[in-house]
Amino acid sequence: MLNVLARISLSVYGVVLLLSLVLLAAAGQRVPIYGLLGILAAIAALADQRTLRYLAVAAIVVAMCLVIQDHYAGKRLRERVEAIRQAAAAPQAGATAPAPRESP
Repeated sequence: MLNVLARISLSVYGVVLLLSLVLLAAAGQRVPIYGLLGILAAIAALADQRTLRYLAVAAIVVAMCLVIQDHYAGKRLRERVEAIRQAAAAPQAGATAPAPRESP
């Protein structure tokens, strides 16, 4: 019974992983999805077959790497957006106000 549950869990893992690769999301937005993948792989790690356990451990490692990578990508994106906002809010050195338009 555990082997059947492990196979189903790893199949769902594969489908969700493929869907997350084509998901249009900003960096840092896929962390919960990858966390769910880790949970699915942990369920599969309870299997009796050695090959299923090895696949599950590999899937857990992949999910952890994806969580870490997406988290840091999200942090970098937030820092870049904040830097752009600060640069836009700061007055430009040597910039002059636009000339007033003449009315016809």
